Amino acid sequence: MTGIAFKGLAETPSATSRATDLTALALEPDAFRERVLWRYRGAERRARMDRLGSLVQAGLDLRLTALERAAQTVRDGAGAPGLERAAGVRTLLEAASDLDSFLTDHADLLEPGLAARAGAPLADRAAELDSLGIARQGADGAWTLDRPAFLEALAADPGGVDAALGAAPDGLAPALLAQAEAIRAPGLDTRLANAAGLADVGPPVGREVANMERSTLLDVVEAAPLVAEPRQGDGPRRAEAAGSPALPELGPGLLRGSA
Repeated sequence: MTGIAFKGLAETPSATSRATDLTALALEPDAFRERVLWRYRGAERRARMDRLGSLVQAGLDLRLTALERAAQTVRDGAGAPGLERAAGVRTLLEAASDLDSFLTDHADLLEPGLAARAGAPLADRAAELDSLGIARQGADGAWTLDRPAFLEALAADPGGVDAALGAAPDGLAPALLAQAEAIRAPGLDTRLANAAGLADVGPPVGREVANMERSTLLDVVEAAPLVAEPRQGDGPRRAEAAGSPALPELGPGLLRGSA
């Protein structure tokens, strides 16, 4: 369809072209609705996806950074006092649980299976970690540390605890660092996915299109007079004398009354 006079896209359309535009709008409502819907919904969807994508990417980066710092502390903590090591392990578990919760809550915006990948280093070592007082607890399945059990295991076998937590490449902390690095590469923006929940944004389609159609029609009519003003000396009906079709008496009041 050609010639739709959206306000601001044409400077001064002629009376004939405006009449043709109104006729086209009346005769091709499906094409008009499709164009209006495409222009509005497409721009809105892209803007909302950009906003959400930026927020999710920033949130993922923040939680990966917290996990990496905690993992480095645990990896480098061999030989530290028992209570200090227990505090470091607890911080690492809290960071891992926070990351898992974030990835689960935003699964529809992220690469499928990302939460399972991020949590694999802990899940794959669940039996070994249980002997150190590390296990999932509660309805949300957060990783927790039983400090007395951990201190007991550390006193009984410090070398075994060091190997389970900090030894490369199989220790928990090195494995978490490697997984975080893998998630970051080649960029966190590559972990974003289109969300099915964003396919329907804004008001209901029928009401949205009707409102925009009415508004656009009023803009077309009110943008300029429907009958071209005659030049001086040409007489009041210059448009008809030049062979242009007579135009209906159509104004904003009529349109509003029929909307």
